[in-house]
Amino acid sequence: MTDEYLVNKNFDEIKSSSNNIILFGSVGNGKTTLINKLCKCNLLTKNDGFSCTRDVQYCSTSDGSLVIDFPGLNTAEDIVKHLKIQSSTLSVIPAKMICLVTKLTTRYDDIVKALLQMVRIFASNRDNLAIIITFCEDLTIQQEVEISKIIEKKIKIKPQNIIFSSNKMSSEMLLAKINKIKSTMTNIEKIELKDRDLLNTVGNDGDIDVIEDRDKFLNEFKISLEKFKEEFNKANDNSLKIALYYAFEDYKEKLIERFSEIVLKKVTDTDTAIVEIITFNNEIFSDFNGFTKLVQSALKA
Repeated sequence: MTDEYLVNKNFDEIKSSSNNIILFGSVGNGKTTLINKLCKCNLLTKNDGFSCTRDVQYCSTSDGSLVIDFPGLNTAEDIVKHLKIQSSTLSVIPAKMICLVTKLTTRYDDIVKALLQMVRIFASNRDNLAIIITFCEDLTIQQEVEISKIIEKKIKIKPQNIIFSSNKMSSEMLLAKINKIKSTMTNIEKIELKDRDLLNTVGNDGDIDVIEDRDKFLNEFKISLEKFKEEFNKANDNSLKIALYYAFEDYKEKLIERFSEIVLKKVTDTDTAIVEIITFNNEIFSDFNGFTKLVQSALKA
């Protein structure tokens, strides 16, 4: 982490806090309005906090929590650079609660897509995620229930971790709802982010079930690779080494086929399914390529 991305004024306060609440979402979804309501302040652009491409702002609530407002996902012209800066910044901030903020739309699918984009970023910290849906002035109780059920099914976040916010909701009520959710969470010393996950969220919706399946398959691949490496290193005969290599290559191809079958069953959009399969291929390519070089080196020797 470098000073290029952080202004160290008061940064120790953020790093030492075990009660940080992060607001994360696209520009225009009402994050600054939320922080102003929660902290009874008037943040605009450059008050407190530290700087990314645009400002990351924070204020304290009446009970001592720090609410941190990140710039929206689509605020910078150079979005890749912007997301890298966000990744660098997030990776050094402890957090108790990560609030994914999106605004209400008439199309529930759009809400799910917006949330999927953010959930992918924080997949390693699912237990600390909450959702705040803003601009819910005209939302009925029945609609809240419908949206909560869709989010629970598609994104695997419980209805009790969803807040429907509106201008009618007082700051005290909003803070109480947040604190109720936060009380069930454990502080994260370091948010686990991968640049790949952060950058791949741009224009890539996906499905949480498929993401979880991909992680399981990746884990299986890594475990199997270690076992094959162990057997390969034990083998004294070159023909046995070659046989082990081709056996692992065959296993890899069958693993990709198994994953592809699952994706094609769960993802109705062909383009998205192709992206998921390619992503999985890219994930395992580097490790398999490393094993190939190990084999080539051993056979040459």
